[in-house]
Amino acid sequence: MLTPLGTVFLIATIYCGVRSSDKLFSLLIFSSLFQAGSIINIGTLGIQPYYFVACCFILRTFLDRSFGGVSPTVFRGKLPLLLFCVIGVGSAFILPLIFRGVPVYDPKVGVDFFRQSPLQFGLGNVAQAAYLGVQGCVVLSASKLKADPAKFLTSYWASFYFLLTIILIQFICQRVGVAFPSSFFANNPSYYITNIDLQNWDSRVMGTFSEPSLAGAVLAMFTGGLLARVLNRERKFASLLFVFLALAMVRSSSAVAAVIIVAFLLMLNSKLYEFPWYIKKATFKQISILALVGLGSLAAIIVSPLRQSLLVQTVDKSDSLSFVFRTTADLYSLLLTIQTYGLGVGLGSNRPSSLFAAITSNTGVIGICLFAILAFQLTRNAARTTYWVGWASLALFIDLVLSGPDITFPPMWVLLALMARIGAANSVISRSIAQIPDGRKINQLMG
Repeated sequence: MLTPLGTVFLIATIYCGVRSSDKLFSLLIFSSLFQAGSIINIGTLGIQPYYFVACCFILRTFLDRSFGGVSPTVFRGKLPLLLFCVIGVGSAFILPLIFRGVPVYDPKVGVDFFRQSPLQFGLGNVAQAAYLGVQGCVVLSASKLKADPAKFLTSYWASFYFLLTIILIQFICQRVGVAFPSSFFANNPSYYITNIDLQNWDSRVMGTFSEPSLAGAVLAMFTGGLLARVLNRERKFASLLFVFLALAMVRSSSAVAAVIIVAFLLMLNSKLYEFPWYIKKATFKQISILALVGLGSLAAIIVSPLRQSLLVQTVDKSDSLSFVFRTTADLYSLLLTIQTYGLGVGLGSNRPSSLFAAITSNTGVIGICLFAILAFQLTRNAARTTYWVGWASLALFIDLVLSGPDITFPPMWVLLALMARIGAANSVISRSIAQIPDGRKINQLMG
């Protein structure tokens, strides 16, 4: 059955697909936010808007290449991307058969109450293999686009403000007791959908996602990039107030930790001193204002009814039973890697609560090494011209390493695809400059 959200995305996909692959990629960035939604529901299965748009984007890019619309591109990270996808897809079909019967945390059951199930090959392995294949093709297709990466960065920030708006509206509805149309965004039966208690201050909002922690991960990603731009005086500090308040409404401990770590590293990375110990006033002013904004947001939260709930979900969470379950699952997943001789149990077989533990236990030591190389190369190459994207990816990966086990998490792969596009554009520029005779380089660059 076609959903109302599916109708919107179906029309948008047809329109963008007819226009160009560039517009489809812009729509793909936006669609990655609708993790709890579906285009069409078939029984207990739902197709996320992201994967529908992704398949159309891959097809359109393939047709463009077939008719000369795009040209082969090379970017740093392409080889580890291909190897990771091959190993991940292969592991989903081979390793569950080799290690059949080994106790694992079934992705359909979760990590609560130490419930483990014997490993067996199933539909989940096939689905995760298909998802990873699509994600790999998305990154490769994005690298072949011809449009200026700045066009897609606009779509990236527009999706951020959309998510921020939805979170704020949800919170206001919760406060005044007005029904929020959650079913429009959260209509995928394949995911656990939590109903928002509009009369309870302790309820956490989740935006367009099925869990507050997932919304927190995406907020952390956007906030990391925004912090870097604010300290570079590209954005005003006032924009951070709304972001910090949104983080308080979502109340994700991993997101809060990721933002604090990135903010601290950004301050350390700022060139506050000049030899021999002169303080740079402009940088000192930026850091001081950032600290005041953070303290102001914290003070506003402390005097609000959100205070107790925020403490329970962040500071006091280490004392909760949920923390014990998740930590145990992560430690067991690492032990599972050792038991399987470093090979893992196959993509889609085990579900801990950390991205690191998930990749390691499912695709093995080789898988986690390849993914780390992939993320590092894409980030480093993209950050050469778009510096803030490195901080955005750092914040996202810190959050996911703490509490994000989804290896095929759409916002993560959209960010990787975006960095691949930026990196491919940088490679083209580098090759063009390298072909210019030394005597003409400066004139060419200045002209």
